[in-house]
Amino acid sequence: MTSQTVAKKTLNKDQPWYRIGMVWLMISLPLIVVIASMVTVVIAYQNAPNIVHLEGQ
Repeated sequence: MTSQTVAKKTLNKDQPWYRIGMVWLMISLPLIVVIASMVTVVIAYQNAPNIVHLEGQ
C-alpha cells in the first residue's frame, strides 16, 4: 500500500460532511454537556432548600 492509497482512504472528498464520524463526535460532545447542564439546573430548581425566615428580624 502506497502513501497515495492511504491518503485517498483517509481523505475521501466525495463523502458528504454528515458521513464523517469525527464531525458527529465534535457536535455530540458539546451537545451532551449542554443537555447535562440543563438537567442539573432542573434538579437544582426542584430540590431547592426552603429559606428560613427568622422571627423578629
